[in-house]
Amino acid sequence: MNNETAPRAGSVGFQGVDPSPRRVLGASAARPADPALDGEASLLAFCDAYFAPLMRAAQVDSEVPLAPAVAPPLAPLPASVLDGLAGVGLRPVGQPPAFSLPSGPARGLGARVWIGFDAEWEFARQGRNQLLSVQFHLIGPTGEARRQVIHVRGGAAVRERPRLSQALNDLLEAALEDGIVTEWPVEVVLCGFFTRADITVFADFKHLRPQLDGVGGSLVTIGRPAQVELPLSGAREQSLKRRYQAVVGDVYEPKWLNVRLVDASRLAPAGQSLAGLGQWLGIPKLELPAGHTKEAMARFQRDACPQFEAYGLRDAEIAVLYGLWVWWFAARHLGLGHRHLSTTISGLAVRVAERCIRLDGVALAVAFNDEVTSFTRWDTQRDRVRTQKKRLPKRIRRWLEPFLADAYLGGRNECFVYGPTERRRYYDPDLSGAYLSGLAYLFVLDYDRFFMSTRVDDFIGHVAGFALVEFAFPPETQRPCLPVVVEDRGLLFPLQGECLCTAPEIELARAMGATLTIQYGIVIPWMARQTVFDRSGQARPCEAGGMGVAWGFDQVTLPFPPPAQGDEGYRLFESFMQVMRSLRGVYRRKSLPFEFIKTLSCALYGKTGQGYKGKRVFGPRELASVVVGPSRVSEVAVAGLVCGFIRAVLGEILWKLPAEATLVSVTTDGFLVDVPLDQLDLSGPLCRRFQALVERVAPGSPMLENKHQVWQLFAGRTRLQVTTEADGAFPIVTAKGGIKPGPDVADENAFMVNLILNRTPGQKLAYESFISMRDQLVLNGDLQLERREMALNAEYDFKRRPVVASGRMVEVGDTGIAHLAFDTEPWVRVEEAALTRTLFDQWRKTHCLKTVDDLSDWEAFRGFRVANRQRRSVPEPGDRTAAPGAGRTGRCHLTQEEGYVGVAKRVFLAAYQKRLWGLAAADLSQRQLADWLTAQGYATSLSAVKNGTRVQPQAHVVPATSKVLAFLDVLKERFPGLECELFLIVEA
Repeated sequence: MNNETAPRAGSVGFQGVDPSPRRVLGASAARPADPALDGEASLLAFCDAYFAPLMRAAQVDSEVPLAPAVAPPLAPLPASVLDGLAGVGLRPVGQPPAFSLPSGPARGLGARVWIGFDAEWEFARQGRNQLLSVQFHLIGPTGEARRQVIHVRGGAAVRERPRLSQALNDLLEAALEDGIVTEWPVEVVLCGFFTRADITVFADFKHLRPQLDGVGGSLVTIGRPAQVELPLSGAREQSLKRRYQAVVGDVYEPKWLNVRLVDASRLAPAGQSLAGLGQWLGIPKLELPAGHTKEAMARFQRDACPQFEAYGLRDAEIAVLYGLWVWWFAARHLGLGHRHLSTTISGLAVRVAERCIRLDGVALAVAFNDEVTSFTRWDTQRDRVRTQKKRLPKRIRRWLEPFLADAYLGGRNECFVYGPTERRRYYDPDLSGAYLSGLAYLFVLDYDRFFMSTRVDDFIGHVAGFALVEFAFPPETQRPCLPVVVEDRGLLFPLQGECLCTAPEIELARAMGATLTIQYGIVIPWMARQTVFDRSGQARPCEAGGMGVAWGFDQVTLPFPPPAQGDEGYRLFESFMQVMRSLRGVYRRKSLPFEFIKTLSCALYGKTGQGYKGKRVFGPRELASVVVGPSRVSEVAVAGLVCGFIRAVLGEILWKLPAEATLVSVTTDGFLVDVPLDQLDLSGPLCRRFQALVERVAPGSPMLENKHQVWQLFAGRTRLQVTTEADGAFPIVTAKGGIKPGPDVADENAFMVNLILNRTPGQKLAYESFISMRDQLVLNGDLQLERREMALNAEYDFKRRPVVASGRMVEVGDTGIAHLAFDTEPWVRVEEAALTRTLFDQWRKTHCLKTVDDLSDWEAFRGFRVANRQRRSVPEPGDRTAAPGAGRTGRCHLTQEEGYVGVAKRVFLAAYQKRLWGLAAADLSQRQLADWLTAQGYATSLSAVKNGTRVQPQAHVVPATSKVLAFLDVLKERFPGLECELFLIVEA
């Protein structure tokens, strides 16, 4: 264990790293003298000084680079600097905070202590790593830091590893001794980056695991913190009891420490790495020196121990500082206060949305149609009855939700062409803030006034309606808009069928000329705006709203509630939408605050639909799959209607595309098309509603944003589109469709193009990924990589029907390779689509769709099997032994040796023996017919000719392949009256 106070030698080359265990994060070690800044207020002041310059650099009007190369000064800034930062909302050091602190410490304990941690190891054997070291970076209430490294010998054995309880106890004792911590903390916030990798290395993890929650494949604490039993010395325990029992009573047990586990990766924007966070924070992640690799960290530890320690300590420092930044950002910029800490970004989004609703003067129970129910339980610690209140959905809402949950579907995802596109300019317009804007589409629902209806007119307009609909679009419709769920295939959009859908989709379908029959439908009226506020006043006092509330430190002034603008109801999430858009507008694109707010914005929609689809995840507490429950803002009618509205808006745009337009694909809230944005028809009622929502929040902003622009694409299937020719410096499209190129691939788009063009049937991709949480925790193992194989799937997904006649070869960019391309059309009904996809999954085991011949071969395979399904022949005339309806199946068998020509020959022989299909004048004997066919190159035995007498000829079962057509030409020349068309499959 490294607990030395003097800096270690040999740390040169690790920029900005101080390997001493204790340091002050700033130019001076002096703490602020003002006692008002003690505890969390003091930590907030430290964060103000640290993070405000970074936030300032990220603002739109800043000329400072987005990623500082070195850490900024971290000490409290002088008054002259603070005056210049007044626009960012900094509170000068020494000024009392805007919030009130309790008169005494919570539970008689001190402020939170933040600790970053990281572990280093290398592979030892299957399921177990050789633990080398554990690093801690503690930040006290004033910003002072203490760092500690525990070197481990024999780390492949769990019993030789450090215990988390012992490590925390030693670290806190040392911090108290140094004066970094002056009061025993109320809780420790333990921050890591992908904590499943590091928290599981401790010897006492098995005691901690039942208190942890799984989020996104990692481990955190949600709600209550975990409790860790510290190995306190008797003297320390008695000292703490004497100090705090007078405040909290005899129930106080100092040996139990509250630990809140935070995973920085689950609070970061999607795809953000630890290195990216460190770069923005001004403390870049350290690179391994030349000659050292992650696979051989033991050698690094042995040969360059100071650098090894600095490497791990920096990772712990980045994790804890980013966790602190999120906490500070939530308190200062989101107005959520400093007491509560969210361990997931979606949980943070829920808190912001709830605050917005309260600021509007609306009670949460009214907003979400809940009722507050009281529960009593016995509190064993206090030896008395305790009453708790909980929000539960109102009874009528609970009755309706099973139906509404079935109508809660996903986004629209389709590929309309296959293969390389023709060379022309393609655009990638996205709906601006689709689901965020969609949330503002809704008013509070009034379940007390819901009614059932089968009248289409009741579902037209701005209506919260859900219905089971039987529909039929005109045959010429190219892009129908009603979604039909196909098991394991997602949503399909056929011309005819039956579906559960929302009112906006019904409105669009009627406008497109569809015939609609509502079999069962419900409409939930909007609650009148004044009723919402009246009921909120009766339910409970709400946070005072009013006009002109200043939001956070960003000097953004917003009205709470937003102006009604003639609305009949109260828009549930409009305030949240305005806050998110306004905050994003302060910061530059691609900066961390911008991406963080963007992620926060998108996270809320998913929480509205949480808990209704029976989704199961692995629970670390239970070591088994558990059902994900609803969130505090879950309301399935809200989630379903928002998703249906976005599908309808996209459907209206697609419907109004010019006839000559090439639509490549649509993915959730965007589409690829060769029509410039200013030529798209956005005049429909649904587009006008969406544009009005955008206008309410960001006046003058368009409803569509062009994200990418290319000259040629390869369209494989849903979510698989890659660029084969760029359009100058515009961003390219690289949608990988779930394919993992691997960490060593520098140019993923080029990799994907090469992979697609050179793929082979049954090809598999090898890749490495971490073992699942289930495998790791059930087996009590360490996090390790395992090698897996994934079947390459770059073939079309048949969500639409290929137009075989459009099959053509198109050259791919500058590769010199031509590849199959074809257009598609909608399926008539989903049953045909499901059958086709099942057949294709069998065909592609030995084939790929790369050439026109491949397409012809596939069509023959499909056509023969579709035509051959469930055929039954009529019993022979005069067969009195046959039961009613009896007879052979009538199916024609295909052999690999004879192929489709063999099927055609057997059908011909059956027709010949019966003198059917224009063969009444046939003049060859059985022997002569066999000899003639053999002479023509179609070897036929006498027994095969005789077998033709035993079956009836089956019409329309042979695909029109080139070989089959050549065979029929031979027959037609010898037997001119032969009705050859009866052999061939006729498509419906």
